[in-house]
Amino acid sequence: MPRDIFVKTPTDWSVSLEDGPHYTASALDALAAHWVTGQDLVIYSICAHCRGTVEISVKLGRIRFAHPAGVRVYVPESREPSRFFCSSEEFALWRRLHQQSSGVALTLEEALELGQHGTDPPGDEAARESGHGKA
Repeated sequence: MPRDIFVKTPTDWSVSLEDGPHYTASALDALAAHWVTGQDLVIYSICAHCRGTVEISVKLGRIRFAHPAGVRVYVPESREPSRFFCSSEEFALWRRLHQQSSGVALTLEEALELGQHGTDPPGDEAARESGHGKA
């Protein structure tokens, strides 16, 4: 049985599926929705630093489109949700302001693979259960 990765309230991670839009509690869950549902999808989100628009298309197990092209996924070690960043540079700027946060910035391909294996970073489940998770 697939894990339930969708939340009822709007978040910063909107996933467009065949039956309409859905929301997840984190960036990693938005990518994992492809594997959980078996559907191609488009993710609409924002950069956690500059608040710029992030759009990602996943089709047949691969990233088919990403805008901007250098999107990164921050996977924290703490109980905060994973987040999208427009680029490595935006992540570095955010990191300078959030030095207390520990985690790693992955490429979209790395994060999609992590989502395939159902590996939740700590905190995503708590955010999902509470229905919170806005970046």
